[in-house]
Amino acid sequence: MDLAIAIDNNSSKPLHQQLYEQLRQAIIKVRLTPGERIPSTRFLAKSLSISRFTVTTSYEQLLSEGYLETVTGRGTFVCKQIPDHLINSNPIQNNQKINSSSIKLSKYGKTLVNTGNVPRIREPKLQINFRY
Repeated sequence: MDLAIAIDNNSSKPLHQQLYEQLRQAIIKVRLTPGERIPSTRFLAKSLSISRFTVTTSYEQLLSEGYLETVTGRGTFVCKQIPDHLINSNPIQNNQKINSSSIKLSKYGKTLVNTGNVPRIREPKLQINFRY
């Protein structure tokens, strides 16, 4: 795998953010293809001369956003379904309109529709109120 990543130690952006952005762009622009294995954190840290923690932080962010997936014992891979493709997809067309008169609402629901305000609920007087 040929992965060109440039880390600027003098940048105001943290190293993990720089690495995250470059890996994310590589995934979005399909320089890293879906299902492709990415370098281990140890290997990438050593090749970029940065700490493994920095690489792990970037990988974790990409994992949490759905760009990467891990397979125990095999490594970390680019997710087969990239999130930005889902975000930029065309919306589903629904020609069927909902008739509000056919929906049965509770008394509380009718109050919200008519006034737009949430009615005050009387709470019992307690020594300690645990409500946020």
